[in-house]
Amino acid sequence: NLDMLLRRAMKANILEKTNYGYQFTHDKLQAAFQEMLEKNEKEEMHLKIGTNFLTKNGEIFKYLAALHLNSVTGSILNKFDKTLLAKTNLQAAKYCECRYGFVNAADFIRTGVALLGDGEQKWLTDF
Repeated sequence: NLDMLLRRAMKANILEKTNYGYQFTHDKLQAAFQEMLEKNEKEEMHLKIGTNFLTKNGEIFKYLAALHLNSVTGSILNKFDKTLLAKTNLQAAKYCECRYGFVNAADFIRTGVALLGDGEQKWLTDF
């Protein structure tokens, strides 16, 4: 079960608990884990994690949701509401902007506009 696996990973110093969930204790551990996954497995994982963050309240969770959901492409992305994802990118951009992360904010805005298909006009009228 998942709880048992998480406890074992924490005991082995692979994962650590944070205020937002769990994270790898080292970037190289995360990279090694991701290397083991197929592309579709990675995207499914990002979809589940991002969707989970969307259910939580707070700016940080919208930012984290956008980070994960923006990693999803192709047929997996088609399962997701692109307007909701564009709004989540807007929230992530505002989160970055408040923290002087203007380059990241601009990236989230560009991603949100691209998700809307007819892009800039829809962004201007709906957001």
